[in-house]
Amino acid sequence: MECGTCKLDQIEADPALLKYLCPKLSIQPLLENAIYHGMEGMYEDGEITIRIYDKDGDIGIDVADNGPGMTQETIDHIMHNKVISSKRGSGIGVRNVNERIQLIYGEDYGVTITSELDEGTTATITIPKMEETDDAR
Repeated sequence: MECGTCKLDQIEADPALLKYLCPKLSIQPLLENAIYHGMEGMYEDGEITIRIYDKDGDIGIDVADNGPGMTQETIDHIMHNKVISSKRGSGIGVRNVNERIQLIYGEDYGVTITSELDEGTTATITIPKMEETDDAR
């Protein structure tokens, strides 16, 4: 996928995990943030990677970029503060995904963000392994 100077570099998925459920529209807001904010001000090609892997018996889904990164203060604001709309975005997409996952699966699951200035940002969704059953259809 190309987006100006942004490139979806790769999608890595453990094939054994593809049978498990993931709430709809969980990855999209994180990918959108990586494109709009992670690639902001990039003078060389930006890269975004999506990785789906076993995370201590649960499922980890990383959306990582090699953009400018952000401070811990910014991460805390995105995850915990009131919504303040601005040109740079409100952070509500990430919070909505986190809250939806916690409502569905409990407080042990959700979204975490790690970032290093000038290195990039990784948003990680953690969900349990759940398969669709005949009863759930």
